[in-house]
Amino acid sequence: MKRISSLKSFVGPSTIKTLASAATLQVPEGDSVFFVSGTTGVASIVVENGRTGRLIELIGEDVSATSIAFTDTAIASAAPGTISLAGSLTLARGESVRLRQLKSGGWVEQSRSSAIA
Repeated sequence: MKRISSLKSFVGPSTIKTLASAATLQVPEGDSVFFVSGTTGVASIVVENGRTGRLIELIGEDVSATSIAFTDTAIASAAPGTISLAGSLTLARGESVRLRQLKSGGWVEQSRSSAIA
């Protein structure tokens, strides 16, 4: 994938951390862009020391097996960790989604992009 190769060459291959997909995705403090690998669906996102307005970008890792379904939760019930999306989302390699943390601790989609070949 050209986009991921370009991104890695721009920021360096070890700069962006890779998170393993899980029902509860653990996002470390301090970084805002992450590769996500695997096939396990994500229903919630947990961070240490979460803060209102934090923006994160999740990018499907450049591995053909990457296909991660995210569970969409209505924004009215955005409890801590839940994800409110603009529609169904399955993150494949090279695709990305940007999420912003709400005051409630939930996450809301800001944008998404398709893979660039």
